[in-house]
Amino acid sequence: MLSYLFDLGNKITEEKTKGTNVYHLLQYVWLIELYYLMLNSLSLFIVQVLEIKEFTELIPSIIIKYNDNTMNLFQLWSPFILIFGIGMFVSSVFVTMSKYILFTKNSGIVLYHADAGKFFSKWLLIISLTYYVYTWTGKFLPLVMILLALLTQALNKIRNMLEDKYHITFR
Repeated sequence: MLSYLFDLGNKITEEKTKGTNVYHLLQYVWLIELYYLMLNSLSLFIVQVLEIKEFTELIPSIIIKYNDNTMNLFQLWSPFILIFGIGMFVSSVFVTMSKYILFTKNSGIVLYHADAGKFFSKWLLIISLTYYVYTWTGKFLPLVMILLALLTQALNKIRNMLEDKYHITFR
C-alpha cells in the first residue's frame, strides 16, 4: 500500500513538473520554504497560543532534531541569499545591456535570457525575506499571508479604479 502511494505521488509530481524550466525552480524553492515555515508557524501557534503542550509529544524527537537543523540552515543561508539577490539585481542591469552589444545583439539566447537576473533576483529576495518575515512574526505567519492577500486585492481595486475613472495606467 505504501509503495502504491509513493508511486502515485511520483506520477503526480512528474505530471505537474513536465513543463518546468529553470525559471520555475526558484518559485518551487519558495513554495517549499513557505510550506515548511507555515508548518513551523502552525506548530508554534498550537503550542504557544492554544497552549496544547501535548502536541510536541506527538512529534518524534528525530523530527524535532531535523527541524532544528533545517531552521538553522535557513538562519545561516538567508543573509547570503539576500545579498546574492541584491547583487543579482544590480548585475542584471549591466548584463541586460549585453543585448545591445554589436556581436551579441542577434543571439537568441542573449536576447531572451540576458535579463533573467532580474527575474532570479526577485525570487531570491522573496525567498530570503520570507524567512525574515517568519522570524519576525513566528506563530502569526498565516495571518501575514492573509493580510498580504487582502492588501494585494485592495491595491488591485485602487489601481483598477484609477485606470477606469482617471485613465491613469500602471503598466
